[in-house]
Amino acid sequence: MTYVRLQKLIAMRGYTSRRKAEHLIQDGRVRVNGSFVDRLGVKVDEKSTVEINGKPVWKTGPAVYLMLNKPPGYLCSRADPSGKPLIYDLVPNRYKSSGLFSAGRLDFLSEGLLILTNDGDFAQKVIHPSTNILKRYVVETNKPIQNNLIDGWKKGVYINGEQLRIQNYRTLSPKKYEIVLSEGRNREIRKLCSRSHIKVISLKRVSIGSLGLGLLPPGKCRVLSERDKALLFRDSAN
Repeated sequence: MTYVRLQKLIAMRGYTSRRKAEHLIQDGRVRVNGSFVDRLGVKVDEKSTVEINGKPVWKTGPAVYLMLNKPPGYLCSRADPSGKPLIYDLVPNRYKSSGLFSAGRLDFLSEGLLILTNDGDFAQKVIHPSTNILKRYVVETNKPIQNNLIDGWKKGVYINGEQLRIQNYRTLSPKKYEIVLSEGRNREIRKLCSRSHIKVISLKRVSIGSLGLGLLPPGKCRVLSERDKALLFRDSAN
């Protein structure tokens, strides 16, 4: 009999990343063999029956690793009460029962590179701040961003008690920039621009690590090769 930490088992079964599994456990949403578990560190048998929100979580099959070129106007959510389009609507039918989730997100209006997988440990490695994977975005604004302002973003700016910081930037044209983040907090670039009364016209993530979109059309997926997965972790801020 093999025992593992509950959050690891949830990730192994492809439900979500280990970090998000920890939140589910602490929120009292996980039951093991009929009993609720709401503290971290509990070890369980790998064959245990695990339920999240009352629904069983089983191993979904072989590990799947996809790259999606997300178009604007799609949510990175499993469901939306208002009926907005979801990124999972774009996944080929043969993968829809694989228990995929996104390793990191893009907001509704943003577009570009997303990684979809059912491998929780892999997703955790992609998104965890300690990995420091560089993420590149092409951002178009309604007016130029002054150099002294964007240089200040490299030093760090506090917004509502949260420090936001870009890793680097490059001016592509007077109103278009390549902005590099090492963490990619929720809506980080949009918050920085909004604070300075700058409107984001478009925001596209073009690469994660050394893995770029290439010629993948908007709304399309492709399977990641072993080389692709290695490229994800080759370009980091460490």
